[in-house]
Amino acid sequence: ELEPLIVDLIARDAVHVPPYPGVALRLRQVVAGGEYGVAELANVVSGDQVLVATVIRAANSAAFRGSTQVATLREALGRLGSDEVCRIALAATLGRSASLDGSLATLRRMAWRQALTSAVVCRQLAALRRVDPEEAFICGLLHDFGRVVAVASIEDVLAARPGEGARPQAEWMALVDRFHVEIGVLTAHRWQLAEVHTAAMAHHHAVDAAGPHRPLVGLVALSDVVVGVVEETPYVLSR
Repeated sequence: ELEPLIVDLIARDAVHVPPYPGVALRLRQVVAGGEYGVAELANVVSGDQVLVATVIRAANSAAFRGSTQVATLREALGRLGSDEVCRIALAATLGRSASLDGSLATLRRMAWRQALTSAVVCRQLAALRRVDPEEAFICGLLHDFGRVVAVASIEDVLAARPGEGARPQAEWMALVDRFHVEIGVLTAHRWQLAEVHTAAMAHHHAVDAAGPHRPLVGLVALSDVVVGVVEETPYVLSR
């Protein structure tokens, strides 16, 4: 009964898509320009105090911690490097949309957790597929963001139907997956994403349709398999 309402939402272009993270976009533009230093990165990041705290915390994490802790944004940026800062900015700011409360918040957070895992897997395997690791990370992170937006769309429909009964989580997720590619493509167009990122969102279930972006999209599809194994078997196999 809900499917026609979601179809109507899409047809009316009434799907609520969160804005693309402005800080993450500006950081990528600064880095892509080539002429930048810590001061330029700090100027962008400092406009988002939550992100500032996240960057400093990341610089002091086990993965990056040096002999001393850093206490300032500039020290943290110098330790992390521009590529890592761009990744953190994108993941942290998009993660806020995925972490909102709602009647299906558990599904939204699960979808985001899987997207983060996919991004890490894509970056780690990028060299084996001879693709750019930064693009691989972004494609892995974004390819299933349509699921996050789809969950929010279902919540919007449910808000207008207070008598709608509870359903098993698997049934809700099946409904999300029914629309996540279509809503993902809509999201990519609203955000005016690069062609390769749009291809990842549109074709990760049909890699052959990805054209020149097949290597990256194929890596994303592979990461979904890895994420599935991790979700179902969260321990190290003996053999």
